[in-house]
Amino acid sequence: MSLTRGTLKRPAAWLLMLALAVPLTAVAAEVVLSAQELFNRMKDAVREQNYDGILVYQRGQAVDSMRIVHRNRDGVEEERLVSLSGPPHEVVRNNGTVSCYFPESHSVIVQKNQPPSLFPGWIHNADETSRLYRFVTLGRDRLANRNATVIGIQPRHAFRYGYRLWIDDATYLLLKSDVVNSRGSALEQILFTQLNAPADISDGDLAPSAQSRDYQPVGIADAAAEAAAQSQAGAEKTHWQAHWLPEGFTLREHEVKIIPAHQLPVENLTYSDGIAVISVFVEKADQSQEPLQGFSMVGAVSTYSMLVGDHQITAVGEVPPLTVRQIASSMAPEP
Repeated sequence: MSLTRGTLKRPAAWLLMLALAVPLTAVAAEVVLSAQELFNRMKDAVREQNYDGILVYQRGQAVDSMRIVHRNRDGVEEERLVSLSGPPHEVVRNNGTVSCYFPESHSVIVQKNQPPSLFPGWIHNADETSRLYRFVTLGRDRLANRNATVIGIQPRHAFRYGYRLWIDDATYLLLKSDVVNSRGSALEQILFTQLNAPADISDGDLAPSAQSRDYQPVGIADAAAEAAAQSQAGAEKTHWQAHWLPEGFTLREHEVKIIPAHQLPVENLTYSDGIAVISVFVEKADQSQEPLQGFSMVGAVSTYSMLVGDHQITAVGEVPPLTVRQIASSMAPEP
């Protein structure tokens, strides 16, 4: 059977149609999420998923690396951080308790009611903070051998910083995070150089390598001292509050803590706009020491301290220096 010119054209035409049809089908099937939807999925993923990876954390001139293991089993979050640079230490977070192990001194510090994750404590979904921040898609990138979408969180007001987030296409985990100033310069950065998302994580991967029975507890306020401090704080019948806050910031937590060194109560007020968090600490000034006053800044974290009467006020948060100064200056006792 002889092949005619028309016979040759037909297969070529079908191949051309198939070549064109495949990408069109793929594009039609692809679900394109908005920056707000990606943020919402990422915010849940860092809490709800299992992951094990190597993280580089840059704040100012300091660069640290660590291994982070996170597990969510039946809604219970557990996490272990192992330092890979600097003095060796491990942090284990479990059921609201944070234990910090220091092998060189064979000591452990235990704290209660601490946040369960290394990542920022984003409270609200993107749609709840859209009047404060603008969510935009910036492009595509590849990190830790994973494809990612880059989104920007741009503040609508000058009293907060912006963010750039690299979100993994497959798991919606956060691969990289930049805190950026008004010029778009990164002030601090979190970056995964290696990341796995296993279906399950063993108890052994979450257990500290140190044997806690061989470690001496330090810096822990005993129950009696804590109860006495709480009673003393209650007897004063006053508490402090900020009389100026940037738009969108509200009081999220108010508690009395203990300074283990001298067993004195410290009033701690935590304010947030759903993304940024600012903490204010109020304590009686130690007359034997020079009071803290003025600014300090490490990476994106601004701190401002001042005296108000006989109380030391310290405001700290990932916000511009002007913000913490104005909040600290507005603090006053309320009956």
